[in-house]
Amino acid sequence: MHNLDHAIHHQALMKVVLNELGQQNLLSEQFGYAPSTLRFRKECAQ
Repeated sequence: MHNLDHAIHHQALMKVVLNELGQQNLLSEQFGYAPSTLRFRKECAQ
């Protein structure tokens, strides 16, 4: 579980770097977010 959480952390960092380079369209909007965060955001949007 720790490795999965840590991998998501690194994905989020990669997303920040790509955004800074103007390449944000290379990744999906969900990239770098934990599944629980995505579920929470979906519930809040309803």
